[in-house]
Amino acid sequence: MRSFLLILILFSHCIVNLKKSFLPYLATLLIGNVSSTQTATFVSTDFVSAETLAPILISKTRKLGVVMSAEMSKDCKLSFNDVVTDSTVSLSEDLKTIYFTPLATGWPVKLNTVLFIKFSSCRDSKGNLIDTSGTGAPVYIADTVTYVDTKGSDSQDGKDTTPVATITKGIEIASQGCSGACALAVKGGEYILSSNLIIPTNVSIFGGFDPSDWKKRRADKTILSPYDTIITDTSVSVNATDGTNPYSSIKFTNYTGSREKTFLDGISINGPISGTSGSYISPIGSVNLASGSGINLRNVISNDRMNSTNVISTGFVSTNNNGYITIYNCTLNPSVTTNTLTTRYGIVYNGSSAGSEFTLAISTINSGTATLSSSGFFPTSTNSGTIFIAQSSIYGPSSSTGNSVGVTFNSNGTMAVSESIISASTGANSYGVEVMGGTSVVLSKNTITSAQATTNSGGIGLNSAVAVSSITENTITGGIGLTSTYGIYINNNASSLVSGNTITTSDCASCTIRGIQVLGGGTTVFSGNNIRTGNTGAVNNNRIIEVTNGTNVISGNTLNGGSGFTTSSGIEIGGGSIVIDSNTINGPSCSASTCTTSGIRLSFGNPFVLTNNTVVAGTCSGMTCTQSAVLISENGALLDITGNTLDSGNTTANTTNRYALSVTGGGIRWGVNSSIQRNTFINRTGSGNAITVSFDQSSANSNNLRFCSNVIKAGNNTNASASVALEISNATSVNNEFMGNTYIGGSTVGGNSSLHRILTANVVHDLEFNIFHGDSSAVASTRCITEFVAGTSIPRLSTNSFSNCSTFYFDNGGTNSMDTFCGGNFGAGGCGVVISPAGIGNLISAINFMNPTTLDYHLNTSTTSSAIYQGVVNPNGGANTFSNDCGNILDRDGNSRTINSAIGAYR
Repeated sequence: MRSFLLILILFSHCIVNLKKSFLPYLATLLIGNVSSTQTATFVSTDFVSAETLAPILISKTRKLGVVMSAEMSKDCKLSFNDVVTDSTVSLSEDLKTIYFTPLATGWPVKLNTVLFIKFSSCRDSKGNLIDTSGTGAPVYIADTVTYVDTKGSDSQDGKDTTPVATITKGIEIASQGCSGACALAVKGGEYILSSNLIIPTNVSIFGGFDPSDWKKRRADKTILSPYDTIITDTSVSVNATDGTNPYSSIKFTNYTGSREKTFLDGISINGPISGTSGSYISPIGSVNLASGSGINLRNVISNDRMNSTNVISTGFVSTNNNGYITIYNCTLNPSVTTNTLTTRYGIVYNGSSAGSEFTLAISTINSGTATLSSSGFFPTSTNSGTIFIAQSSIYGPSSSTGNSVGVTFNSNGTMAVSESIISASTGANSYGVEVMGGTSVVLSKNTITSAQATTNSGGIGLNSAVAVSSITENTITGGIGLTSTYGIYINNNASSLVSGNTITTSDCASCTIRGIQVLGGGTTVFSGNNIRTGNTGAVNNNRIIEVTNGTNVISGNTLNGGSGFTTSSGIEIGGGSIVIDSNTINGPSCSASTCTTSGIRLSFGNPFVLTNNTVVAGTCSGMTCTQSAVLISENGALLDITGNTLDSGNTTANTTNRYALSVTGGGIRWGVNSSIQRNTFINRTGSGNAITVSFDQSSANSNNLRFCSNVIKAGNNTNASASVALEISNATSVNNEFMGNTYIGGSTVGGNSSLHRILTANVVHDLEFNIFHGDSSAVASTRCITEFVAGTSIPRLSTNSFSNCSTFYFDNGGTNSMDTFCGGNFGAGGCGVVISPAGIGNLISAINFMNPTTLDYHLNTSTTSSAIYQGVVNPNGGANTFSNDCGNILDRDGNSRTINSAIGAYR
C-alpha cells in the first residue's frame, strides 16, 4: 500500500451578516490518505490564488481547473456550500489537472453571499480514494463577468484575457449580453469619469483585483495599493437638479432589478469638484426604485470633493425608494474638503413605501463642515420604511450657523440603531440623535455624544409623537450648550423606555443642565440607568431627571448630580403621576445665597409614590440656602413614602436650613390616606435650622396621615439654633397617626433639642407606640415633646417610651390638655406632670442601639423588652389600633414586630 497526500490551499470566508465584518481569509488544508508510493500535492487553480484576500468573482459558465503534482483520475466531485453540483469532469493531457465544467444551467448564481467550493470523493490514477475536507475556496458567481483593466482597450471584448479599459464600456458590454446577474470585475487602478456613471438594472461592479492577476483580490474599506479600485469623477459645475433626481457620480437606476443582482463591492469613489445650486450632490447612490427590489453596497469608500457653496453634499442618497438597500463595511464621506457648504449629509434616505428597508452595518459615515443644519444620517420626512443601523460609526457634520446631528429621524417609519458610535459636531444646536417623527425608535448599546453648541447640546432628543421609543444600554454624553445641555430630552405623548444607560452631561459656565428631561404627556419608564450631571455656574440650575407631565416610573437608577447655581434637584417633578422606586440618588449642589437643592423635589404631580430609595441632598453654601433629601410643595398630593433612607446631606458652614423630608407651603399638604411608613430619616451635623422631618401648615381636613414605623434622626447643631427630629405646623385634620416611630435627638450648642415639636394651634393627631430617645450629650436641653402654642389638643398620647429628655412634655403656653388620654407611657414623671423632673433615666432600662456611629438604629439585644414595653394596656386598643390605623403591623424593616405594642422596637 502506498500513501498519497493531497493538499489543497484554499481560503475561508465569513458570510456577510450584521454581527461581524469580513475577516482575512484563512488557509485551509484539505488532507486525505490513500495507498500510494508517491505524494500528490496541490499546485494551483485557474480561478483563485493562495494570496487572495477576498472572494473571487467568476461566471456561472466558467470551467474550473485544479492543478495537481501527480496523475489523477476523473473520479472527483465538486460542491458549493457542501451541496454536490453536477458537472462534467475531465483531465488535462498530462492527467495532472482536473477540470470541472458546469452543465447547461451553470453554477449556482450568488452575488449576495459567498459560495465555498470544495472537492471530495477524488481518486488518483491508481484508483485510490482521497478523502478531502475543509471550508473551501470562496467565490461570488454571476451569470456573466466582464473584465475591466486600465491597461486594457475598449476595442476588446471584455474577457479576462482581453479586458476593456473603462468601466463605462464594461457596463455597456454587460448590459447588452446579460439579462440575469451581470457583473464587472475591475482591477486596481484609477478610472476617470468625465460625467456620472449610470448603472442599470442587474449590473454589479466588483473592484479590488490585483492588476497583475485576476485570481487575487482585496475588497475592504481600507485602501491598499495595488488592489484599490478608484473611480474619480472630474465633472465640474454639475447640476444638482432637485431631490427626485439628484446628481451622483455613480447612479443606480434599479427600476426592475433585484437586490440579489445589484452590488457595488470593493470600490473607492471620488465625487465631482464643483456643482450648481440645488439638492443632493453626492459621489454615489441616487437609487430610484419605483418597482425594483434594491441594491447593495459592500466595501465602498466615497469621497465627496465638492467645494461649491449653496449645494447639498452627501456621501450616499436614495430617492423614491420602495425596495431594499444594504450598505455594509463602507466608509461614506459627505465631504473631504474644508470649504463650508450649505448642507452636508452622510446619507439621505427616502423609503417612500412602508415595505421598504434600509440596512447600514459595520460602516463609517464621516462629516465635513456645513453652513446650515446637517446630519450624518437623514431620512426624509416622506420615509415610511424600516431602518436598521448596526455596528457603525456616524459623525454629524459641524455647522457654522445651523444644527449638527449625528442621526436624524424625521419620518413615518421605524428605526433601530444598535452597537454604533454616533457623534454630533459643533453647531447652533448639537444633537447625537434627534427624533422628529416615526412610529417606533429603538436605540440599543450605542455610544452617543453631542458637541459644543451656541444654544443647546444633547445626546438624544425625542421631539415628536413617536408611538414607541426604547433607549437601552447606551452610553450617552451631552456636550456643552450655552443655553442648555442634556443627556436625553423627551417632548412627546408617546410611551418610552429608558433603561440600562450610562448618561453624562458636560460642565458649562452658564447653561441649565438636565440628565433627562421629560416634557410630554406619555408613559415613560426609567430603569437601571447610571446618570451623572456636570457643573454649571451663573444663574442656572442642575437637574438629573426632570418630569413635568405624563405617567412616569423611575426605578433602579443611580443618580449623581454635579453643581448648579439656583434651584437644583436630583429628580424634579413638575406634573403628572410619579413612582420612584429602588434608586440611589445624590442630589446636585447649589451655590447661590438663597438657592434650594434637593434629592427629590415635587412641586406638581399626583400621586407621589416613593419606595425603597436612598436619597441624599446635595450641599448648598449660601447664607439662607436650603438642602432637602425630599422637598414636597404640591398641594394635596396623595403621598406614599415607604422603605426609604432620606438623608439631608453633608453641610457647609453657611447652610441655614436642612431637611430629610420637608412638606411645605400653604393649602392642603397631603391627600386623603397618605402614608409615610418604614423610612429612615437622617439629618447631618451643621449650623442653622436643622429639622429632619418637617410638615408645614396645612388646611387638610379629614386627610388622615399615617406616619408609622419610621426612624427619625435629628441633626447635631454647631450653633445656638434648634435641632428637631420631627416638626408639624397647623393641621386641623383628624386621625393623623404618628405610631411606632423611633425619634433620636441631636445635640445643640445653646439651643433646644426637640424630638416631636408642634408649632401652631389646632394640630390634631395621635402619638402612640413610639420611642423617644434624646441625645445624651444634650440631655439638659432636650424635650421629648414640645408644644409651642397653648390650646393644642392631642387626643391620644399613649404607650410610648421616653429616655434622655430633661423635659418629657413642654407646653410653651403653660397649659395642657393631655390628662384624659395620656396613659400607658413609660417614664418616671408619667403623663400627669407637664414638666418632668430634670435628668435622664426615665425608663426602667436604657435604650441601646446597634451602632449609632454608622446610623444603625436597630435596637440591640441588650435592650430589654421592659425598656420599651411595660405591659401597660393601651386604652386605645393596643396593637390592633396600630394595625387598623397604619394598615399593617410591620416594623421599619417590613417584618412583623416581635414585641406586641412597642412598634418601634425592631431588632
